[in-house]
Amino acid sequence: MVATIRTNVALFSLFLTLMIVFALLASGYFMGSDETLIKASGYLGIITALIAFYNAMANLWTYENSYIKLPVGQFPWSERSKS
Repeated sequence: MVATIRTNVALFSLFLTLMIVFALLASGYFMGSDETLIKASGYLGIITALIAFYNAMANLWTYENSYIKLPVGQFPWSERSKS
């Protein structure tokens, strides 16, 4: 997740939600198979999958090969936002 801070907001949000999913899963199993934490991580995993699909489509649909361009958001400190 730390390595994506210099890329864009969409990729950072993907790895942030993935880290939260893994933390919820681990804490759910460490607490003796707590079903509410495991279910919460499952629902957040679905959201993570949707964010991953959005990232894939944003990287696939560029001006070079389609008429659609999805916004991914740039951090103020990234190289692309400075140019």
